Amino acid sequence: MSAHDFKGFFALFVMFPAWLLIGISALWFSRRVAPRALEAWCERNRVEVRKKWNPWLNFFQPFRDFTTTQLVFKITVRDRNDRARTGWMRIGSRRWFSYSVDQCPVEVEWDDAGPASSKKTSRNVDPDWEP
Repeated sequence: MSAHDFKGFFALFVMFPAWLLIGISALWFSRRVAPRALEAWCERNRVEVRKKWNPWLNFFQPFRDFTTTQLVFKITVRDRNDRARTGWMRIGSRRWFSYSVDQCPVEVEWDDAGPASSKKTSRNVDPDWEP
């Protein structure tokens, strides 16, 4: 086997499946897991998303350790009393794409952060939010 044949073998049987796995994982996360994680977070916090914006460039979002395996949204939510609140939401793990809603972390940093910590995880109801 020559060096040229080895490069073709490596590209076909190693790099292409790896690229395909990354692409399918990213699509599954962005189309299936992330929207359902957002819905689950809204149900736990008893709010309704009124506006959701996914900025193409995330330079001004508050999460400094943002990775490409996460989605960041600017959101506006309303509670049952019609009170509005805006903030930034990060969905996903820092290491790899989440495959299930139960394992997908959701963090929110509110624009009007109070005295308590503004970073919350998906597994807890947001204590700063009073429905």
